[in-house]
Amino acid sequence: GVYLDKVEQMGFELDFNKTLIDKGPHHTIDLIFIYLLFPNSKLILSVRHPMDVCVSCFEQDFEPTQRNQTLITLDDITERYRQVFSLLEKYEKVLDLDILELKYEELVLDFDTQMKNVFSFIHHTPTDGFGRFYEHASNKFVQSSSRGQTNKPLYNSSINGWLKYRTHVEQYIPQLKYFIDKYGYNKNV
Repeated sequence: GVYLDKVEQMGFELDFNKTLIDKGPHHTIDLIFIYLLFPNSKLILSVRHPMDVCVSCFEQDFEPTQRNQTLITLDDITERYRQVFSLLEKYEKVLDLDILELKYEELVLDFDTQMKNVFSFIHHTPTDGFGRFYEHASNKFVQSSSRGQTNKPLYNSSINGWLKYRTHVEQYIPQLKYFIDKYGYNKNV
């Protein structure tokens, strides 16, 4: 299909005995199609404080695409976050999804433990040096908005970064409150 053709065009050899990892955040919208095409997929839901997600999106200079047009203003970004995570909740109710929830903050603060959970979830044995992912990434061309960060070790300065802008963004808290509570981020609200 179209997706597998795109994977090959990007230079990846398709081998169904290997693991394909695709970290596109927009894929949440297409989860029903992913589930139908790859019913045995294991999904890792990377969760971060909703306010941090929205502020981070606002700070990005995204490529102008149809999907990214909802990531221009904080009003639009906040509404898009709510829409996507509401849709995810609906999918979780009707699809038999195999999902591991991975909190960004826990990953940054306890990388080895969290990654061991990920490796266990996907039934892989970690290789030596998996924590030095940034060395591997330094030889790669990265198209995502995180391209400037992939060749660096993890850092924790982005945790609760939204608090620096609290007076400017707190008006969006009520719109995201449900998800702030759901994912256990109500401590700073």
